[in-house]
Amino acid sequence: MSVTVSRRQGLYYGWVIIGSLFTVSLVSSGTRFSFGAFYDALLEEFDWTRAMLAGAASLNLVLAGLVRPFIGVLVDRYGSKAVMISGLALAATALMLLSFATELWHFYALFTLMSLGYGASAPATAVPLVSRWFVRRQATAQSVASAGGPTGELVVVPIMTAVLLLTDWHTAYRVLAVVVGLLLLPAAIAIIRNSPAELGLAPDNDADSPAVRRQASLEAVGMTLRQALRTPLFWQLGFGFFVCGFTMTFASTHFMIFAGDEGVEKMTASFAMGMIGGVSILATIAFGYLGDRFSRQKLLALVYFLRGLAFLVLWLIPHSEHRVETLFLGAFLLGLSWGATTPLTSACVADACGRRYLGSIFSTMFAFMPLGSGLGAYLAALVFDVVGSYGPALLLDFVLASLAALVVLRTRLSEYSPEVEEATAAPAAAAQAATASPGAAGGD
Repeated sequence: MSVTVSRRQGLYYGWVIIGSLFTVSLVSSGTRFSFGAFYDALLEEFDWTRAMLAGAASLNLVLAGLVRPFIGVLVDRYGSKAVMISGLALAATALMLLSFATELWHFYALFTLMSLGYGASAPATAVPLVSRWFVRRQATAQSVASAGGPTGELVVVPIMTAVLLLTDWHTAYRVLAVVVGLLLLPAAIAIIRNSPAELGLAPDNDADSPAVRRQASLEAVGMTLRQALRTPLFWQLGFGFFVCGFTMTFASTHFMIFAGDEGVEKMTASFAMGMIGGVSILATIAFGYLGDRFSRQKLLALVYFLRGLAFLVLWLIPHSEHRVETLFLGAFLLGLSWGATTPLTSACVADACGRRYLGSIFSTMFAFMPLGSGLGAYLAALVFDVVGSYGPALLLDFVLASLAALVVLRTRLSEYSPEVEEATAAPAAAAQAATASPGAAGGD
């Protein structure tokens, strides 16, 4: 049955696309955040320090960040679908090979391969795709797609913890490889479409919308990456992404083992980790909904403020008589701030920079996140190895998140730089003049 009937049935196919992106994000994020569950299992089997193993996770994050701009160029040239399915195939291969790894360098190499695969199927690829299917409800659609990330934390992390307790880490990696290679990859091939035009549809399923018509007129223009790099906006939002990655990596890499150090049982810690995902699902969608109606800049600053507050609460755990309750409070605050950064930032970038080169612009900006993640993961482990505590690392996360809130708060999305105006105003005026009647040439 043709998917073009979705208009008559009341189901816009764009929401099917969002559902597939949600699922991809669920599995990729769940795999990434499951590293905390694998962490102590690997340390028990191999004679490595925490910093040595965290270095493997850090290196793959840094390398994945460095190739993000290249991935963005591929998206602009070949479309999101081709890049995404290639990334999923690469991730599935890396996961299967990880189950046979025996040396530290194997983990360094295969974590890098897995991260590159997921990097080609993560927000850097999804954001340009969503922006072509949605205009008026772009922040909401981006937030629903991004909500797959925290859902992965909620669902995949406890499942992988249970698999590890019942079997071993080799089996757990093979389970993930089968899910990605035999379920997720074929579904992406069958469902993903690069634009609504491929199915004879319009963005938002509303060809008459002024916002949709404006996107059509600007689709072929927009800022180039070089022009975007000259704007304060790019670096302000990029700094926010760096801090987002730097801080979130504590949860993905060290949260569970930190909880164990403080006397919290492993399954209890996994439920706290899942709580981050559960709260983030609702918070991400809520912030996306609000982002289509209120100041995205102020909402994004609020998200970073909540992130900093979460790490301040976690820092208090060793000094608290109610450690489990404090851990869950910190997890709750992390959940509020967890998934909203990407949809709010991506909507800001699309509005400010246009959609013609959104793949390369957003991918380059998004590269700051894994670079921050790589540094944060290794630095936290190094701090622990030196002082025997995660305390200084948690305080640093609090300071950086608070600083990001202040930097983002100073962002003025409506005050485009001269480079933005030169890139968009003249082509937009030319497009409008070309479609206007001669008698209306002097009109508004």
